[in-house]
Amino acid sequence: YMNSNELRLYLKKMDGLFISLKSGKSLSKTLPGKLSMYLSFGKPILSFAPGAVNLFIEKYDLGFSSYNLMDIESKFLSFFKINNKKRKYFYNNCNKTYKLFFDNKKVLKNLEKVFSEYN
Repeated sequence: YMNSNELRLYLKKMDGLFISLKSGKSLSKTLPGKLSMYLSFGKPILSFAPGAVNLFIEKYDLGFSSYNLMDIESKFLSFFKINNKKRKYFYNNCNKTYKLFFDNKKVLKNLEKVFSEYN
């Protein structure tokens, strides 16, 4: 166990962040909560997960993703060879994507909208 402040300090020091998920009907349709936290750090993401996670990372160009054992080695190598220009590119994409989908103010505004539609 690590409290959230310690975890944030630890993740800030990382060059990139890794997400892995097992395959399964529900997991392949899920974006795990840690994805939004990872995006908030602006670090390139390496994903070994099925479905939605990989599609999201590819669509918004947030890093490298695969759920193929034969392909993941080359993704790891690419991940570790990122130059500063590419790192900045991923940082910008992660920040934009975080603000677009996961920013607290935006999420609360959307939630209020949903609740107001039901009143």
